[in-house]
Parts: sequence; C-alpha cells; structure tokens
Amino acid sequence: MQYPPVTRSSFGVTLLLAAAVWMPSRAAAEGAAPDTHSAKAGGAGDSLATAAGTRQRSAASVDEADANEAAEKAARRERRHQRRAEAEAAKAAEQSGATAAASPEARIKPERAKATSDGAGSDVRAKPERAKVERAKTEQPKRRAGAGKRERQPTAEYRRLRDGWHERVVETGVVAEPIVDPKDYPPLVISPVNGGTLVSVTPQREDGGFSSEELEYIARAFAPKDMKHTHKIAPHLVDLVYRTMRHFKAPLVHLVSGYRADRAGSRHTQGRAIDMVIPGVSNEELAEYVRTFGFCGVGIYPKSGFVHLDVRESSYFWVDNSLPDERSRSTPIMPRESAEADRQARARGEAPDAFVPDNERDDRAATKSYVKRAQRRRAAAARAAARAAAASDDTPGRRMELASGSASD
Repeated sequence: MQYPPVTRSSFGVTLLLAAAVWMPSRAAAEGAAPDTHSAKAGGAGDSLATAAGTRQRSAASVDEADANEAAEKAARRERRHQRRAEAEAAKAAEQSGATAAASPEARIKPERAKATSDGAGSDVRAKPERAKVERAKTEQPKRRAGAGKRERQPTAEYRRLRDGWHERVVETGVVAEPIVDPKDYPPLVISPVNGGTLVSVTPQREDGGFSSEELEYIARAFAPKDMKHTHKIAPHLVDLVYRTMRHFKAPLVHLVSGYRADRAGSRHTQGRAIDMVIPGVSNEELAEYVRTFGFCGVGIYPKSGFVHLDVRESSYFWVDNSLPDERSRSTPIMPRESAEADRQARARGEAPDAFVPDNERDDRAATKSYVKRAQRRRAAAARAAARAAAASDDTPGRRMELASGSASD
C-alpha cells in the first residue's frame, strides 16, 4: 500500500494542531498548580500562628504564676518581720515593767500584703508600716542599768527575826537591878537579840548618866554571849541610847550588835558603837531622830533591819544594803545635814566624845582574826578558780583537743 507523500505544508498543519492541543492542557495544569501551592502555604501559616499564640498564652500563664508565688513569698516574709518587731517591742515593755501601759502602736497588727494584677500582669503589693513599729520600739521606757538584776534578800528565817524586832512591846517584865537607889526615871532596858545578857539600869539623870559600876553591868549586854570578858563602853553612847528610848517612849532597846572582837579599828571593837532597833519604830524614823545628836555616825541597814549609831569627832551618815554577815556596801548620804547637826550641837555647848578605849589587846586579837578571814577568802577564791578552770577544760572542744594531742603523741 502506498502512502501519500508528506509535504511541507501538511507537516506544519500537524504541528499547529498538536500545539493547539498541548498548550491548553499545560495552561490548565500551570493554573491549578499555583492554587495548590497557595493553599498549602496558607494552611502552614495558620498552624504556625496557632502554635505561636499557644506559646504566648503559656508564657503569660507561667509569668503570672511566678508573680503570684513571688508575691505570696514577699507577703509571708513581711509578716514574719512584723511579728518579730512586735515580739521585740513587747519584750522590751515587759522588761521595763510597762507592759500594761504600752502604747497602741507597739501592738500594731501585721497587715497582710495584697497582690493584685492588672491586664498586663503587673504585681502591686501593700507594704507594712515599718516606721510605726520602729517608733513604737523607741517610745518604750529605757531599761534602767541593772534593773533586770534581782536584788539578793535575807533568808526567810532572818526576815521573821527582823520583823519580830520591830514589833511593838508593851510590857517588859524586867525589874531594875538594885544597883542604885530607885528614882522616878524609867530604866534603860537593853535586850540583846543574840541571846546575851538582858540588863535593866535606872539612870541618875533625865538624859542618862550612869556610874562606872552601872556601865560595867551594861557592858555585859554589849558583849557576845560566848565572850568571857567584857569591854568598856563609851558612856556618851549609852546616854544617847537612853535618850532615844525615852524619846519614842519604848519599854526597851533591842541590841543587834554591840562589841565585836573581830573588827580591828572598828568603833564596835572600841566600844563606841551599837546596832539597835526600837520596837514599834521604823528604821527611817529612828535614824531621823538620832541624826540630830551631832558628833555621831548613823547608818541605815535596810536588809539587815537595824540602825547603826556610834560616837565620833564629826557626824557621818550612810546607807548600807549589805546582807547580814556580808561585807559592807555603804553609800554616804546627807553631807550637809551631818555638818548642820554638828553646828547645832556646838551651839548647845556640846563637844565630841572624849572616850579613849584601851584597845591594844583587842586590836591585836582583831588583827589576827582579820588575817585569818583574809586567808580563808583567798583560799575560797583559789578553789573557785580551780573549779572554773576544770569546768572550762571539760568542754567537748577541750576534750577533743586533748584527745587529738594524746593521739599525735
């Protein structure tokens, strides 16, 4: 079979027809492809935006939670500071004895910190009024130096004895010794509280006046009960004691301490001093009266419960807060009043007591006793130091140190 020959014109027509068929299909394909790509791109963009929004919301939630937690911690911390400040203020008020009168500012209640957040998540916290607390602390009364220390007091047994000395006595039941002729003057009755000899002697004058025999008898009351011999007592001192008893209309005088053999150079050792109590009369009233004598020493012993009276060249007044059998802790008082008392005594024509005791033997004995007491005190101090050193060496750190030293050896 023979085909018709292909001519140039038929070949061109064929190409044109093929191009006409191919071009529309490609255009359709190319037109569909952009739509598909844009759809894919749009979907991916939406997913990214959604994920970003989620992350932003999660971050905001975390920031808000952190802020709230920080606010709660700060509020708790502020409340602790507030409670601590209030406790310190209350403690200071209690120590100064003014807890009941404490100012309202010292009892400020802690303000709770409030955490609020705005649209952006900011945190606003209310702060406590710290300035008020500080002002309340400074307004508390200042603690007096040594106020926290509790003063030592005598034992209960001694306090009972001391109070018994001051009880009023109505009847003495003591009859004057028939040493002198009876007179209208009331007798001087001296009652030692330590169990010594009770004496009662009638004076020769309204203001006293006792013979040498009577003074020797009175010296038995001044001497300790276990003392074998007596010591001479200054006559002027006995007269002052009698004037004091008559002034307060008391039936007797309690003698707490008279002659002492263990105080070298003391007026007690010289027989020129007495520690006394007038029944029914306070120590303050008694001291106020005897200070008017002039040329005398007057000391108040509040804890021991008596008044000291001695005769000397110039008056001297003091207060001593020492306990019984404790070393003296005297404080001088009223220097102008003591000088005025001497001036008035001179104006009355009086002079310092001229009694000169024979104290050579007593001073030697008192000096010997003083040396022994000093030795005992030094020995006691050495024992206390040894105990303190032993206690310090017994600490855990010291034991470890000693153990390590022995191990290294």
